[in-house]
Parts: sequence; structure tokens; C-alpha cells
Amino acid sequence: MKPNPTRTPENSQAIHRWVHGANGCESRQGRQNPFLGQRFVFRPSHLRYAPARQAGACAISHSIPTVETMGYGRTSLTGLGKPRSSVAQQEIVRRMEASGALANQIEARFQKAQRQVAALLLLLLAWLPTVHAAEPLRFADPDPQRYELSARASKIDPRARVHPEIDFVFEKNGKPADLEHASVDTRVEPQGKLVIWLMGHSAPLFERVNRYGLHAIQVHYANGWFSRFGTNPPPSDDQFLGKIRLEAATGEDFSEVVSIPKPDGMMERALQLVKWLARENPPGRWDYFLNDDGQQLRWDRVIIAGSSHGSTTAARFAKYQRVDRVVMFCGPRDQFEMWQALPSATPTNRFFGFSHVLDDGWKGSHYCRSWELLGLNQFGPVVNVDQTGPPYGNTRRLITSADVKNDAKRAHGSVVPGGSAVKDASGKFIHEDVWRYLFTHPVEKIGEPVPHDSECLMDLRLKFQKPATKNP
Repeated sequence: MKPNPTRTPENSQAIHRWVHGANGCESRQGRQNPFLGQRFVFRPSHLRYAPARQAGACAISHSIPTVETMGYGRTSLTGLGKPRSSVAQQEIVRRMEASGALANQIEARFQKAQRQVAALLLLLLAWLPTVHAAEPLRFADPDPQRYELSARASKIDPRARVHPEIDFVFEKNGKPADLEHASVDTRVEPQGKLVIWLMGHSAPLFERVNRYGLHAIQVHYANGWFSRFGTNPPPSDDQFLGKIRLEAATGEDFSEVVSIPKPDGMMERALQLVKWLARENPPGRWDYFLNDDGQQLRWDRVIIAGSSHGSTTAARFAKYQRVDRVVMFCGPRDQFEMWQALPSATPTNRFFGFSHVLDDGWKGSHYCRSWELLGLNQFGPVVNVDQTGPPYGNTRRLITSADVKNDAKRAHGSVVPGGSAVKDASGKFIHEDVWRYLFTHPVEKIGEPVPHDSECLMDLRLKFQKPATKNP
């Protein structure tokens, strides 16, 4: 037989197919050219000597793959011993490289799929606690009604102590001074939010927030210190009052001028009151505001609110502790301080303020300054609620010019439901929509940002600075 038949030129197209081969395997044309040489394995070059389980997809499909070359009338595998002159050898190399690339692609896709599955599992694990936490509150009260409860802080928690040096006591003029209040209406679909009110108990306010589906408590905490420290010229420390407020709220050591232990801080007083309520009033579902072990409040479900002095402490506390919302009536004050500009644990769009324009704090730029330092101008302009209806451009800064007979003191309290609030000719409060907005407006709905108000004075310390001495 001619080594190179004329009908099969050396450069004719080789035809290859996968076969299983071993030493001693014969060619397809018979026994005239038994194949005793090396086997050609289609594996990635970097895995040539790797075990089959690491050699890629080809090794999985073919345990010992080889190539058989079939020429037209020529010996199978002719020329394989001469790789430089063999078209078959070139084709083998090409296919080996292509197969190796394919195996690498399959392996890379498999690894990518593994990473994606792992990422999905992590997301699922992170989502499950959120689903549990987001379970809506439901009442199961056999006798739905509005509940009003009260108890003395000193009776709820025997660790509570008096601090007469800052007028923080249990009794005044022979009457209890540490009485705490709570209310909830199980006839109303609950919103799963707890209002903590940092001021004297306001029954009209509590009636309204209960109508909104909110729970409400008023706690006894240290707030008598203001008459001692809050009326002096500003000290050099521009966070002096803010530190006192934070210690009164947390019971942790933030200030050098007061010493308020944890059981007497607002946070612990609120926790102990809610635990007491969970025991005394199960239909009210106060347990919803406790964490799983019942030892901490769920602050992400708390609306911290107050008026005047209380609104200022509410804002300072929300800077430190993230809460669901902050409602500030006639405040915040602390007009000589800068804590309002500190980074905030509570997102800024969750702060809402409301003031009367005849309030001395508004006329003196106390409130507008605090609102801007808090960053509320990023969510809309100051809106007069007597001229614009809800949703007030989705702003966070509301004012009123309602008739208070030019009485600045009445103006101060007129923004809160109660005796100073303004009524229409029929005897109804004119700010019902405003109060609902402050406590229930969706926090994700915001107004357009506006620049600094040039009429709002930002540096109120200037009037306390002594004029420079002139040289003679």
C-alpha cells in the first residue's frame, strides 16, 4: 500500500470522532496498523495530570477519550507520528484547545452559579428576621374599647430615686409628681407605633393619637433641671445643654453637671412602664413594643414627641437613638447650641415641627435655626397651615398665624391639642389635620429642598459677645 495514495493528498481534510482507546487498540481499517502509541486525551492543558473529577466536563463524559483519524483510502492515524506535517495533528491540537476552553467556561459558569446561590441564601437569611419583625400588630380584644392607665414610676420600679438638686422628685405639694400615663384604643386598627410624650400629660393629645391607631405613654423623667441651667448666658461648650438632655434621656454619663443613673433616665422609665402595661393590659398588646426577650424597647417602633422643652429633648435623643419619627411642637430650643447639626441616628426626613409665629421662640429665631441645623430645609419650605392645606407640600416645617389675641404665651401652647389650641366658630379645633399629618404622614413623601432662609438668624451668641475694646 502506498504510504500516501494519490486520491488522499496529505492536506486532505481529516475526519475525527471520539472513541474509547487503550494500549493495543486497532485502527478502523483493520489490523495492518495496530495503534500502540500514546492516547490523546481531550482535557484542559493545565489539568492534564489531574484526577478525572477535576479534569472538566470532557473527562466526566469520556473516561479515556482518543481521536481516530479516517482518511479516504489511507491508513487511520497516518501521519500522527509527524505532527509538523500532519493536518490531523493540527486538528487535534485545535480541538484540544477548544475543548479545554469549553471545560473552563463550564467550570466558571458553575462557580458563578454557586456564588449566586450563596448570595440568595444570605439574602433569604437576612429577610426572614425582617419578615418576623414586620408582622403587623392585630388586636384580639373580646371587648374592644379605649383603655387609659396610670401608675407611679416609683411603684413600677423600686430602683427609682429622687434627685432634688434638679427638682426631680416623687411628690410636690403633697401630690404625686411621678405619675405616668398610657392609653390605647383597641377599636381602632393599630399602626404598630408607640408615642412617647416628653411633657406633662395631655389627655386631648392622647385621645387623638389613639384615633390614629397609635399607642401612647407619658413618662416621668428628669426635666426640672432647665430652670437651673437653661436660663444662663451660653457657656463656651456649644453642646452644654444637649449633654444634660442626653443624660436625662438615657441615664448614661454625658454631662459633668448632673448625675442621673439609668433607672431614672427616660429610656429605662419607658421600658419599665411598657413592661408593666404588657402585664396589666394584655388586650392592648403593649408587648409588641418589647424585643423578643422582653428586656428592651423596640425603638424602631417609637414616635418620640414633646413640646417646648420636651420637643428639644426629643430631638436631641433622636440624634443619638434611631426612632420611627420625631414630632416637635414649639421647639426645639437650645438656641445657643450646635448639637442640632450633629450626625443623626434618626434620618432627617423623620423629623416634623410645628410652631406659632407669635411664639417668642419663633420670633427669636430659636426654632427656625434648629430646624435648619437639623437639615429640614432639604424637605421643603416653611408652610403656613392656615394658607395651605394638607399635605402641605410634604414639608417638615409647619407654622400657624391663628388668632391667639396677640398672646405670646398662648401662642406657645396653641400648637398642641388642649386649652390653648385655637377653635373655629363651631367650637372645633382648627388644626386637626395638622396634628394627624405630624404623626402619620408617610416619611418617604418629602418636599423639594430650599435654600437657607436669610431672615432666620443662625448665630445667636453674638449678642452675648463683649464688643472689642478700642485702643485709646
